[in-house]
Amino acid sequence: MFFGFNLTFLPQFVMGSRGMPRRYWDYDPHYQIFHQLSTIGAFVLGISIAVTVVSLFWCFKYGKKAPRNPWGASSLEWQAPTPPTLYNFETPAVLHELYNYDDLVEVEPDLWERITPNEVASAHADAIATKTGHATDHTSGATETDRALAKAHAKAQEASSEMSITESTRGADVGKTVEDKRVETAAKGEAVAAADAAAKLEAKLGDVTTAKTDPATEAAAKELVDAHKAEQAEADAKADADKEKK
Repeated sequence: MFFGFNLTFLPQFVMGSRGMPRRYWDYDPHYQIFHQLSTIGAFVLGISIAVTVVSLFWCFKYGKKAPRNPWGASSLEWQAPTPPTLYNFETPAVLHELYNYDDLVEVEPDLWERITPNEVASAHADAIATKTGHATDHTSGATETDRALAKAHAKAQEASSEMSITESTRGADVGKTVEDKRVETAAKGEAVAAADAAAKLEAKLGDVTTAKTDPATEAAAKELVDAHKAEQAEADAKADADKEKK
């Protein structure tokens, strides 16, 4: 598949860099070798995908069922039962150092045990979950009140998260709302728009003044136009100086 994929598309990249457009039914003769290579690669890619599909359906019918943890992984997702149940674990899983495989031994197929004892007992983990308000249906020792409080706490956190993302904070400074920032920058935006319009008119008609604007907006527009002229003059002077040096 790797060989077929690269043989299909790399010649197309080369053709594109040499001026071959896309979706043309005809092409110049000097592109022929690239089209031939791309066609061969497409056949190889198609055959490899067909082999993969056949292997997939064969495994569905005749393949060996995968065990729960075939690799002896120690992270949490590999500790869940298979097929998955409605809950994650019958009892809270106890994990050691995630990447420590020195004491992990496969005592029988799909049954891995550590030589060192558990760091935390299940009863202690249940007590921590109950104390912190995270008791669930499979937390031993938790009362119905503890489980109800945990559900209420989870719903409150969910509601708080939803509220925190409803109001947009884009463009708002610390201590200011979005509306405050919008009002503050409205006049500046109008001045920039007026300056842009004045610059376009001046380029066509010569010197013009901004009409139907308040004095503050007109002054801001004139200031921006003057700043643009100064920057352009400075750039022209620098370009002339570079030419003289050459």
